Amino acid sequence: METSTTKVVVYKSLSVVAIFGLVLSLIGDFIISLYWTNVINAIFKILLIVALALIEFRQSPGIVKPFSFMFYFLGRGVFYVILGFITLGGHVVAWVGGIIIVAIGIVFIVFHFTNNGKEPEYMSFYRFQRLTSGMSHDLPTTANQYPVAHQIPLHEQNTAFPSATAGGQYNTSVPISPQPAHIEKTEI
Repeated sequence: METSTTKVVVYKSLSVVAIFGLVLSLIGDFIISLYWTNVINAIFKILLIVALALIEFRQSPGIVKPFSFMFYFLGRGVFYVILGFITLGGHVVAWVGGIIIVAIGIVFIVFHFTNNGKEPEYMSFYRFQRLTSGMSHDLPTTANQYPVAHQIPLHEQNTAFPSATAGGQYNTSVPISPQPAHIEKTEI
């Protein structure tokens, strides 16, 4: 195994251990009692466990966008430290889970100061920008591939609506086709 692959495995393993600590905290909440406050905490912890697992392994744009801080070592570390202190519970299992999460957070904070700007590709800010801007690996990346409207340049006069000013007005005389201009229409 090369070193970059080894580092990715270490980073993912640390995140999985933090998720495991959150599961331990969830179990610790249910060992104490089934009061409504523990049930509400459990619901939020289950949602957070699912969201963290999706961020770590799936990285869909809808899930990733609110968690932009998870694409930096410092953001991920501070999040885990705060989450660890919040999840410290009344039972030993919840305490163990919270301490695990805090320890993982401290490790990520140390990574920030020792490997600043050297996040792996799957958790880099560049990856976050690609995911949230619609420029992910499975979407087209060339400009003007899917035009929405034809905009008139500033120097041309709008002939369809002479009263409208030319600057920034959309050309409504040309109907917008759902067929992109660069793809030839073929008969079936």
